[in-house]
Amino acid sequence: TDEATLDVSQLSFTPENWDTPQFIVVTGVDDALLDGDITFTLVTGDPSSADTNYDALLDTDVADLTLVNVDNELLPSITFADITKTFGDVNFDLSASSSSEGAFSFSIADASIATVSGNTVTIHGVGSTTVTATQQANGIYVSATATMTLTVNKAAPTVTFEDVTKNFGDANFDLSTTSSNTEAFSYTIADASIATVSGTTVTIQGAGSTIVTASQVSDTNYLAATASMTLTVNQATPTITFNDITTIYGATSSLTLSASSS
Repeated sequence: TDEATLDVSQLSFTPENWDTPQFIVVTGVDDALLDGDITFTLVTGDPSSADTNYDALLDTDVADLTLVNVDNELLPSITFADITKTFGDVNFDLSASSSSEGAFSFSIADASIATVSGNTVTIHGVGSTTVTATQQANGIYVSATATMTLTVNKAAPTVTFEDVTKNFGDANFDLSTTSSNTEAFSYTIADASIATVSGTTVTIQGAGSTIVTASQVSDTNYLAATASMTLTVNQATPTITFNDITTIYGATSSLTLSASSS
């Protein structure tokens, strides 16, 4: 068996020491395994003697010994709590506590969600993945593992949608919005008497102010979002046509003035 060792493999009695007890020391093997108490048998074998007067013992006359190698290893109690983060959060360190003082190493199942170097985690995407903490054996504690779930939620995107000021009569123009979300924007204008929008192109209809809303659906890592800005259309300076008039003194008693304007 690999559960114990013997200091001697046989005992020899002579006419000089036949009445002196002899001992075999059985030492249990510390295998550093959490395998429980193991029962094994010490086989005494078939005694033999050069003295024909004492050679009548059989192997059944000396009973085998049943021994137990008591397991002294313990499984450590590890605490490794679940973690929830948001996409875009800064790197963070993993921490596990244990009844053992063995060193920890960490691994992450899905590298598309996060990776770990030492105990420092870098987030790469949204989702859930299993993080495993492995602790080295130390003293009476065997090596052990514990797992937790790392959840990375979608982030709120950063949207930039600035106010626009135009003059009545200005040409059509395109709306422009930036976002950390990669999905396309759709637009609505609250007051169609001031402006209308088709796709991203705005057509001015009248002077005044109105709210323009940009809407964006969620993408892989960011939530859906809306942003608004104010479109201000100022009154335009009219173009007035008022032509010179030439006449002859005394030719008529009155003149009709005429002017046109935008």
